[in-house]
Amino acid sequence: MVLLMVWECKTKWVLKVLPDEDIMALYKQEKEIKEGPYVCSSNNASIFDSINQVYGYMCANSLKYGVLSTYDQTLFLKREVVKVEGEDHGRLYISNTIMSASTSPTLLKSVAYIIDLASNDHYSPFLKKPTMTADDTNEDDEPIPEKKDDSEFKYKGYLLPKGPNVITQN
Repeated sequence: MVLLMVWECKTKWVLKVLPDEDIMALYKQEKEIKEGPYVCSSNNASIFDSINQVYGYMCANSLKYGVLSTYDQTLFLKREVVKVEGEDHGRLYISNTIMSASTSPTLLKSVAYIIDLASNDHYSPFLKKPTMTADDTNEDDEPIPEKKDDSEFKYKGYLLPKGPNVITQN
């Protein structure tokens, strides 16, 4: 039996992301709070912790694709490993939020599509320390060309690696 992707389900208060909200902005905001000089622990649900959890599972299992869902809202993730100065660095892409009532595309079509992608190519190299960083893109950053096999998978944005492992959204 082969593990094709990670699928993490959370309660609906964990992913309170409105359709017009920017997931990257929410992630960066929580990252600054959690990693800032005045760190305080919180029992509140967090998009930061949820994304890091799924990313960690993807890295530990050498998987390329993952899903984070509340049943009401679903995010699709894609992980790649790129070489930067001879070292492996991670890049994570996050889709727009797909609502359970979405019609274009439907949630079922989106799930079927990511399963098809994972069935054809699920491997992404293991990373020993899957740490997360989020960096801003610069105007002179070159876009990453989309591959033919996942061209229908709409990524909201991306960030180029500037730290050990980068969370991106395209």
